[in-house]
Amino acid sequence: QVHVSSATKDRVRTMMNYLKITAPFAGVVTKRYVHPGAMIQAGTASHSQAIPVVRISQIHHLRLVLPVPESAVSRVHLGEAVEVRVDALKQVFQGKVARFSDRLDASTRTMETEVDIDNRAGTILPGMFGTATIVLESRDDVLAAPVQAVAGQGTKPTVFVVKNGALEERAVTLGLETPNLVEIASGVDEGDLVVTGNRGGLKAGKRVETKLMTGGGR
Repeated sequence: QVHVSSATKDRVRTMMNYLKITAPFAGVVTKRYVHPGAMIQAGTASHSQAIPVVRISQIHHLRLVLPVPESAVSRVHLGEAVEVRVDALKQVFQGKVARFSDRLDASTRTMETEVDIDNRAGTILPGMFGTATIVLESRDDVLAAPVQAVAGQGTKPTVFVVKNGALEERAVTLGLETPNLVEIASGVDEGDLVVTGNRGGLKAGKRVETKLMTGGGR
């Protein structure tokens, strides 16, 4: 009889534990689907009938999903630093590439890349929009010229250099490119004056007067 009573007590204790819903992780309740006193389906009911009780978000560790274009996929690496700017907060946060899908979406030709962001302060709220900047490649101490100074970038790139008051057309080898500047790997030397802007009507050997431009372009 003692064993029966003990088993009954354990059964009641187990049933009482069902009154407590334990989440698989610590977080914040962001949505409540039912209210106290409401009748809900058992967790073993069919998927079409069962509904969740609450939605929980783990906000101290956020995940940002980036669609990386096909041209940049080969240069995305795990652990790469990513700078995320959240305009609503007017703040910039640092993250890292944590994982990527290793396949392209057929419709967008992009690869989903996930960036983990430390949010232990709770500053960023789930669902906020951000602008991410990822450095795919970088070079230090290289020569660069304004993009407008280079002609024929897709075939045989050249620049006009001013030498002794006359134009000289030089073939150049290009490197990294930003929206404003392009790396000149070879073909010009530091201190050379290159022509920027409209190149129409310019010919090698033509006499010119130089004028330095602001912003580093010459």
